[in-house]
Amino acid sequence: MSRALNVLLVEEDDVDGKIIKVALSKAGIQGNLFLVRSGWECLRFLRRQEEYVSAPKPDVIIVDLNFLREGTTQLNDLKSYTDTAGIPVIVLADEYVEEKVLAPYIGGTLRSLKLPSGIEDFIASIRKVIFDLLPDVVGSSAN
Repeated sequence: MSRALNVLLVEEDDVDGKIIKVALSKAGIQGNLFLVRSGWECLRFLRRQEEYVSAPKPDVIIVDLNFLREGTTQLNDLKSYTDTAGIPVIVLADEYVEEKVLAPYIGGTLRSLKLPSGIEDFIASIRKVIFDLLPDVVGSSAN
């Protein structure tokens, strides 16, 4: 069964956030996009603290590479906190970061999405990853 997704985007750049929003829409991913600007703000959102008391539980979290500049501590927190451990996380990264930083985390509900050179490639990539991670929510086929 297909339904609208709640997507939490951790991104400090408004322009990149708009690009990701457009890519999700063009990929046919229907949903609500919630933008936070740091790893700590992400954790407050997920734990429904402070200004995020009424925040919905996201179906997927898309994390910009800048999130990892704060260290992998927050990535560990996401995966160890009981209420968020099962939420799929997509990290937007280049090949170097994928190999050097993310390698221990890749698998299960964490995916790395390499930043492609063109928007059409990005749309196709994000569509495939989300359909692979959440087939029961968005549908069973990425075609």
